Formats: sequence, structure tokens, C-alpha cells
Amino acid sequence: MAGRPNFGGGLGLKLPDPADKYAEDTQDLCSRFQRIKRNSGILDICGIVYRNVTMTDLKELNKLGQGSYGEVKKMQLKEGGQVMAVKKMVISNLKEEESKRILTDLEIVSNAHNSPNIVRCYGYIFDKQHVHILMECMATCLDTLLKKIGQPFPEAALDCIACGIGQPFPEAALDCIACGVLDGLNYLKAKFSVIHRDVKPSNILLDFNGTVKLCDFGISGHLVNSLVKTNVGCIGYMSPERIERKDAYDVRSDVWSFGLSLVELARGVHPYADVGHEFQLLSAIVEQPAPVVSTDEGFSDLFVDFVTLCLNKNPEHRPKYPTLLKHQYILRARCNRFNMEEWLSEAMTVDNDMI
Repeated sequence: MAGRPNFGGGLGLKLPDPADKYAEDTQDLCSRFQRIKRNSGILDICGIVYRNVTMTDLKELNKLGQGSYGEVKKMQLKEGGQVMAVKKMVISNLKEEESKRILTDLEIVSNAHNSPNIVRCYGYIFDKQHVHILMECMATCLDTLLKKIGQPFPEAALDCIACGIGQPFPEAALDCIACGVLDGLNYLKAKFSVIHRDVKPSNILLDFNGTVKLCDFGISGHLVNSLVKTNVGCIGYMSPERIERKDAYDVRSDVWSFGLSLVELARGVHPYADVGHEFQLLSAIVEQPAPVVSTDEGFSDLFVDFVTLCLNKNPEHRPKYPTLLKHQYILRARCNRFNMEEWLSEAMTVDNDMI
């Protein structure tokens, strides 16, 4: 295993032209796997390329948890000492749909090196039974962080994390999150012609600098004529049009999930947390008025308006990314000097007994 500087960036995995819209239903899965496998064992870590890496070249540190379709472990490269998160997924005896999900995840993370808002992939390793995706280690996901600080703070805790008006996530932090998620989603659409289809707090990560990054692209949908027709993802964050199984949906379904996630982070609880079983949840999303936040809760007019636009139940009236990127809330948020790194560090040290 040898290292050398690499000034080109990325892993050199050639993707199909985004103009082809990937037309997954006609893709040859076998040839796609073979193309990807040619890059197995090639790692690009901060400009240093390692070749012929196998899992024996890594040392396990601890288990980080279960991601969608596989477990995630914290591991260290023995030669260079780099610490990374390694996502392990079974590839033997896969059904066609599961194979597509793994391929989609690999194709996106291996080529998204130009976006600061997509989790960085160093490379991947195939063995007979599994594929191991080696990614940068992150500090936390928003779901985990929300569970830690997920209710309004008493006075002592407010002082501890400078939380302002007492929401679990102060609006200044939500500003940073909104910009990062929106930029990441827009990048996926612009470069790969995909929609994420599983936007939720557990798939929104923060690195140790407080940078927002998206992950888990295994069920991302490739857009054909800007629309997709399959229905996958976490139902609690699905848009009404996806639940109603209308003819097709587009990026605005991710906009709904994005808006719902912002409400959950702002309030500390999922908007439909009080709804009973799955059928009732689906009915509530379709039939009840969309969740809202208000200035009475301490939120700014711009934030309230932005969330309201994202959660318009009529997808025809729900804006796409270019419109949202020009919204005054996002323009203001980009001028935000809030120290996300410092806030994250303090928030992660909050004693749950104080809450």
C-alpha cells in the first residue's frame, strides 16, 4: 500500500452522463458493479492516494451504529492513522432493488467531492460478501443531537449553551442547517439529477467544525423528465403527494421533508408525534393542515415564511431550490456569523440531567 499526492481530486469513478437521467430501469446492474469494483481498494484521503487497500489494513475502534442497509464502525487506517467511518453493506444474494440502492449510494458519495455539504467518501472496498464504504467521521447527526437537547431548556441550561429563546435549536443554528441542507440538495439535483427521497434529521450530519452534510443516498431517485414515480423513504417525512401516490413527484417532495425537519428541530418534537399508528400518520399528513411555526414562539418572520413555503401541501405551489435559494431568509442566513462549531461543542456536553 503506497501513498502519493493527488491533485485531481475525487476517486476517478466515471459516472453515467447526468443528461442520460440514469434511466435505472434499463441499467445493466452487472456491468455497473464491475465498473465500480475496478476502483475497490483505492482511497483518496486529503490528496494522498492509497492503493490495494483491504480491510486487514484497517483497525476497528468502535461501533457507531446502524445506518440504512448496513452497520457503521469507526476504524483507523494502520499506515496513515486516519480515522474514518466505515459503512458495511451485504452484497451477496441481493434483490435487484437492493443492488440499485447500494450502487446509487456508491456512485453519489464517490463523486460528490466538490460539495462541502455531502459526506466525504475516501473510497470503498469490496470483498466476497460485502462492500465497505469509507467516509469521513462526523460529530453527530441531528436526530441524535435532538434527542440530547430535544426539549426547551431550563434557565441553567440556557446559560450553558447560549440557546437564546430556549428552543432546542436556536434560530441562528437553524440558519446554518437550512443553508447547508438546501445547498446539498441543490447540488444533488444539479450534478446527479437525483432527489434524495429520505431527508430527515438522522440523515443530516454535522462534522466537528459544525458543517452540515447529507448522507444515505441509497434510495435516492434518478429523475427522468424531472419526475419519479416510486415511493420509498421514511413515511413520517413523506410529502402528501407521495403518500397519495399521484402520478409522479419531483424535488419538491424533498422540500417538504426539509421543511418538516426544520419544524422538528425548531420545536424539539416531530410535528406528528402525537399521531397513533402508521395509517393514522399517513392520513394526518394528507388530511390535516400543514405544520407551522409562528412568531409567537419567538421565530423571525423570515423563518416562519420560509417554513410555510416548504410545507405548502400543494406541490405546484411549493417552491423548488432556485426559488428557495433566493428567499430572504436564506440570504440573511448566509450573513449569519453564528459560531456553529462552538455551539455544537457546547450542546454536545449538555448534561441530560439538567433538562
